[in-house]
Amino acid sequence: MTDSINPMQLQSAVAAAGAQWQASETSISQLSTLEKRMRLGYVPADGEPTLEEREQAAQMNLAVMRSAIAKGQTFSYPSYYNLQDGGYVTAVKDQSSCGSCVAFGAVATVEATYQVQQNKPNSGIDLSEAQLFYCYASLDGYGCGTGWWVSPALEAFRTGVSDESYFPYTPGDQACAVSPDWQNQAFKIKSYREITDAAEMKEWLSTQGALVACFTVYSDFYYYSGGVYRYVSGEYEGGHCISIVGYDDAESCWICKNSWGEGWGESGFFRIGYGECGIDAVMWAIDGVVEPLAAIAPVYEYYATAPWRYQYSTSPDVQDSWTRLGIGFYAFAASQPGTVPVYQCRAESPWRYFYSTQGCIGEGWTNEGIAFYAYETQVENTMPVYRYVAAEPWRYQYSIHPSIGDGWTNEGVAFYVYAARPA
Repeated sequence: MTDSINPMQLQSAVAAAGAQWQASETSISQLSTLEKRMRLGYVPADGEPTLEEREQAAQMNLAVMRSAIAKGQTFSYPSYYNLQDGGYVTAVKDQSSCGSCVAFGAVATVEATYQVQQNKPNSGIDLSEAQLFYCYASLDGYGCGTGWWVSPALEAFRTGVSDESYFPYTPGDQACAVSPDWQNQAFKIKSYREITDAAEMKEWLSTQGALVACFTVYSDFYYYSGGVYRYVSGEYEGGHCISIVGYDDAESCWICKNSWGEGWGESGFFRIGYGECGIDAVMWAIDGVVEPLAAIAPVYEYYATAPWRYQYSTSPDVQDSWTRLGIGFYAFAASQPGTVPVYQCRAESPWRYFYSTQGCIGEGWTNEGIAFYAYETQVENTMPVYRYVAAEPWRYQYSIHPSIGDGWTNEGVAFYVYAARPA
């Protein structure tokens, strides 16, 4: 059974109401009533405001903001900001027929926040909604038919969520099937908090990352295909969680990433008016995303005298004629979001090693493969590794120190690494 909304009549109602959005058949609107509602899944916990109370609070917040603006109050944040513009928002996914929207909204927010706070746009981070929902929510007895709420989802992120490949998502209640070594690749958050002030929400979005938000869905929302959504007509359907990735004061709207696939809305995204459907009664912010520490490995410095040369490797094995001088710095033994390969290049006349994120360029150099992975630009807690050259005999050395003594010329920053293993 499907609802009885006629898209053409709905579009006429939208126009008559002065709402600035387009209604049409979508990939969701043509589903049965049950299938549509399975795309929701936010149910406020005991003690949390109800969806109706959230709508009232959002309208009150909007009235306060309008009053402040009318009185001439100014704000430090820009009038428009969209994390998509800088490549900080990961790809839209599809939760399909399971009330797992809280997991998708939380994961999308953590991914975007990681990319912003670490300055790693288009990093490739892709975390497992399946692990968050089928491993953590199910522990408390929640599943596709019951939905979830935000606080326990973000609390689970403090324990850790691994890469999508460790537990790929498919819709439908199922046993936790994350790979046994998932903790080696688990991303964690330091903490999270609620924000109830619209100005603080915009300040956060324009400086720190995305936000988790939940709102009331009415049946006309299924027909949204573009513009700034405002509720016009239709029955109450339930609660839904998404990720807020921007705002636009000129249009008086939030910019949101949904989890209904790219075929719905504005290629999977939507805009919704300030104060609408409880969207901005409260949002959840992520205070810091921590990378998998197991992937960070010591890079050992080796030295040989015949001829004089230096070598760097994540392997602790000492080769013949090489002396291990200790740990030079910490990098990644395998590719991680935001890192690039550092190639080991060798030349024989005279014998020397050269390390580069650009491969082995020029005649006389043999590419011996990837020695480790590092950052091309500085991110939180990393330090520059400088490349030094000496002419007698010709050789290269790398150090986190800006000066290493007479006879060595500092050629600049080669890459960025950790000076010590992060706590």
